[in-house]
Amino acid sequence: MKTTALIALCLASVLGAGSVAAAEQENAPRQLALRYSMTVDATGKATSLTPLATLPEEVDRWIRQRVDEYTFEPAKVNGIAQTATTTLYLSLGPASGANATTGYRINSLFTGPRLVKGRYETYPRTAGAGYFIMNYDASGKVVRAELDKTQASVGDVTFRRWGMALARSFRLEPETVAGLGIPSRAMIQIVTCIDDACPVLPPPRPENGANLDGELVAESVLKALPPSGS
Repeated sequence: MKTTALIALCLASVLGAGSVAAAEQENAPRQLALRYSMTVDATGKATSLTPLATLPEEVDRWIRQRVDEYTFEPAKVNGIAQTATTTLYLSLGPASGANATTGYRINSLFTGPRLVKGRYETYPRTAGAGYFIMNYDASGKVVRAELDKTQASVGDVTFRRWGMALARSFRLEPETVAGLGIPSRAMIQIVTCIDDACPVLPPPRPENGANLDGELVAESVLKALPPSGS
């Protein structure tokens, strides 16, 4: 999903001076990933947006204006539309504007649960990579984790056991509908490297859900309907 409205962002405000220096050396703007906590009412309009990181006022205002152009197919209970809460994932990419200026536009907009934390109590002894499915309850606690055997993976049984233990330690912030947390499932890619050798996996299949900022793959109780012409 893309919207063509542009904003000329000050990279120093968003990324910090060190990151700007690196970006200037590359002589090209970089893609930005932003997240908001969002409430969507029964009519499918966003009624509250709270950035999960500090943003310049100009950027925050521009994001709010763009999100306001979207409608969301609302979540329903017994066929009746309800208010829902979710995490909004935005990807901003560089785009050319008038008079050879460079700005940013929304390249993708998705909603879904949010990964909160995990515990690294032990470290793997072998390199490995795989997609792990996490089933979580209404509070966001992972109640079951397993390697997705339908997708490519790398590593021995030691890595698989370690990956499942790590996946079980995560907590998520679930979406809510009518004030109640929604149990669901999400998928995370876990990769371990040994001596700088890092396995590489193909991208997850689209039917597993939206790629949420490269962190989770999950479906949402909402469906974003972009503005016409985007």
